[in-house]
Amino acid sequence: HPDPARDLKHTYKNLGRLGEGAFGSVYKVRSKLTGQDRAMKVVQKSKVGSDREVLQTEVEAMMRLDHPNVVKFYEFFERDE
Repeated sequence: HPDPARDLKHTYKNLGRLGEGAFGSVYKVRSKLTGQDRAMKVVQKSKVGSDREVLQTEVEAMMRLDHPNVVKFYEFFERDE
């Protein structure tokens, strides 16, 4: 898998916010490599708090999941803040 610390702006173009939830927001983005539109969920670490381990487990499970009725998880990025 690619380095999660890489710069998001080099990979995707933000096309606008689709919605907001308890832990962050979802944006429509376009891959600069393929031109494919995707949804990107941005989770604010400060709002996750002690649930960080649960979030990590969820991301790992989503990366392994491949089912026609479930949205495909492509990759993740991570910043210190």
